[in-house]
Amino acid sequence: MPNQASPKMIVIAAVAAISMGTIGVISRLSQLDAATVTFFRLAIGGCLLFLLMLVTGQAKQLKTKPHPLVLLNGVMLAGFMTLFIASLNYTTMLIAVMALYLAPAVATVAAHFLLGERLTRYSIASVVTVLFGFSLVIYQPDSSSTVEATWLGLLLALGGMICYASFILINRKIPNHYHEFAKCSWQFLIGALCVLPLLLKVNLNLSAEQWGWMLLVGFVPGFMGIVLAVYAIKHLPAATFSTVSYVEPISAVLLGWWVFSESLTQIQIVGCVIIIAASVAQVIKPKRLIKAACNQTTT
Repeated sequence: MPNQASPKMIVIAAVAAISMGTIGVISRLSQLDAATVTFFRLAIGGCLLFLLMLVTGQAKQLKTKPHPLVLLNGVMLAGFMTLFIASLNYTTMLIAVMALYLAPAVATVAAHFLLGERLTRYSIASVVTVLFGFSLVIYQPDSSSTVEATWLGLLLALGGMICYASFILINRKIPNHYHEFAKCSWQFLIGALCVLPLLLKVNLNLSAEQWGWMLLVGFVPGFMGIVLAVYAIKHLPAATFSTVSYVEPISAVLLGWWVFSESLTQIQIVGCVIIIAASVAQVIKPKRLIKAACNQTTT
């Protein structure tokens, strides 16, 4: 288990997070529906993962029968990607991304009731703080004509968040003996198959530019982000990787501001900072709390 974080690994983890964060921008620029973008991200990403395993001599890992929970997580993967991308048609990148990233906090609370994981006062305080920050992010001082559409986008993003929280919880119950690339490959494949029926009503007569965006969505957030993340996880302490991974929502919001000129109010910026700080605090707990937890396990 890695015990220290090298600058090189931190950079790799950050690049992985930024790669994941490009999905919203690519989706909007392609001007394609959520199902199409999700399918190509998962299908191309999954095929490239299979190819990588073949090239690196890890194809034998694919012979292991996938656990039913791996297959179920493929469904959750398709759900949160499709709903998140769909939400971008109705609301800003900021609200969609921050709604999605309520998932770790929701998973923390759900794990207390469903998995028997103890919910400490520190965790409760972090979750409450995250929810307070989110209330600032979605705060709209006026009653403009875009408010109704924004709330529809928020509901779609929250649906994606529920799928994402379920994905996190299910992942905790999957046995550890599965190779990460094999597990991701199966999840991508199942996710793509789940979305495939939605494409029957979609016109796939894409322009050359749109095909280019789909190849990009399959390679950058679909393949490169996963490969770099798995590589970084193996070489970084869990707390360090989890903290660096919050570069993803930050980069997504900044890309929305830069590419689409989405404005951020001061209240929303404060809300973003609160959400990210409280989420990171759930990972990096005070040493005295960690020592207390260790003492409890040894008594």
